Amino acid sequence: MENHIVIDATDLVLGRMASVVAKRLLNG
Repeated sequence: MENHIVIDATDLVLGRMASVVAKRLLNG
């Protein structure tokens, strides 16, 4: 159960990072 939570948290962080990078590329 804890591993699943950790994976979800990692996915959230990676998703946010990807969104920030995508926005920079689109705006840049």
